Amino acid sequence: MRELSGGIVDVGVDVGRVGMMRPSEDVQVYLHRAPIDMRTGRNGLAALVREGMQQDPFAPQALYVFIGRR
Repeated sequence: MRELSGGIVDVGVDVGRVGMMRPSEDVQVYLHRAPIDMRTGRNGLAALVREGMQQDPFAPQALYVFIGRR
């Protein structure tokens, strides 16, 4: 295991030249399904997690996934 951006991740099996990373078992994954403008940056995404998703954006065992607009 290694630490990545404040969260713990398992390093998966190498597939070709690129390795896969999977969250460890105790990580909660939250998906924001509505597309968002990714130009909002990390502060905007943190505000979206805090206000829109009612979660702590800095929770150590949480992973937030967003879908970008084209």
